[in-house]
Amino acid sequence: ITELCADEDGWRLCYLNRREHLPRPVMQGKPKPPHTPEEMDAAQEAERIRHVYNRAAVVYSHDPDKQEAVPRLSGDDLWRFAQLEPGARVLEVGAGCGRMAVELAQAGAGEVIGVDVSPAMLEQAELRRLSLKEPALAQRISFRLGFGRDLPFVDHRFDVVILCQIFHHIAQPLPTLEECRRVLQPGGQLVVVDLAGPEDAVKRATYNAIEAKRNPSHAAVRTVQQMQSLLEQARFTVEKHEVRTATCSAHLWLSQLGVDDGVRTQVLEMLEASMETDAAGLHVRRQDNDLVFDEPIALIAARRTTSSSDTVPAQ
Repeated sequence: ITELCADEDGWRLCYLNRREHLPRPVMQGKPKPPHTPEEMDAAQEAERIRHVYNRAAVVYSHDPDKQEAVPRLSGDDLWRFAQLEPGARVLEVGAGCGRMAVELAQAGAGEVIGVDVSPAMLEQAELRRLSLKEPALAQRISFRLGFGRDLPFVDHRFDVVILCQIFHHIAQPLPTLEECRRVLQPGGQLVVVDLAGPEDAVKRATYNAIEAKRNPSHAAVRTVQQMQSLLEQARFTVEKHEVRTATCSAHLWLSQLGVDDGVRTQVLEMLEASMETDAAGLHVRRQDNDLVFDEPIALIAARRTTSSSDTVPAQ
């Protein structure tokens, strides 16, 4: 039980489904051998992400405004960019606190399922869903515990898959992209929203060092071209892309993840050291008593290519 209280018109009971996920679908084909080095690396990667965002969820639970502290793309913006169809069945991989999932349902999605590796983040997401004043809207949204490279859904389940701020956490994105392709309908859409790295490799390396110091689950920031190349390797056709720039407060950016004072000091020193030559490509500058910087965000819309092996089950 999360909450029991009296409203004007009766009692309100909020509860969370703590089951990790529903039974997995039976998968066809030869299973991968267990405990390969690749699988072990992926498990460690998932654990790092889980640790960072379980901690962030504690910050959010004490100060919900921190969820919106750093400017992010809205569900309406994403809907318009990708020109999504009303009634679409949408999967969001990396749902976090559920903000994007709710906004996508409000924008017109028929069903939105959010997946995340952090149980604590999913609790925040479920609380957000339960707090909606429209029961019909809340019923179109659900959340599941899961990892992008091993999605607990049958083939061709969704019309749209969204990877929002996921790429930069994953060292080897191809298995995740292949899973996204598997659960998409032939001709379905994949939308990627992520940090866009500088074209200059040295600046990109500096950006990576700063981000990894703040967020230990960070793997690599990539250029738009690098992300598009990965999508093409996974048999997606890129249809459009653009880069938008958000201005971020270093103070809010650091407080969002609840970093300790030692890490905060080191990251601020790294940002400050990058100012003179723009060493990280972030255009760091002073504003009042804070440092601010530009965070480029890439939006990429791609289409799942069809093949002769695609067999879509009857709906």
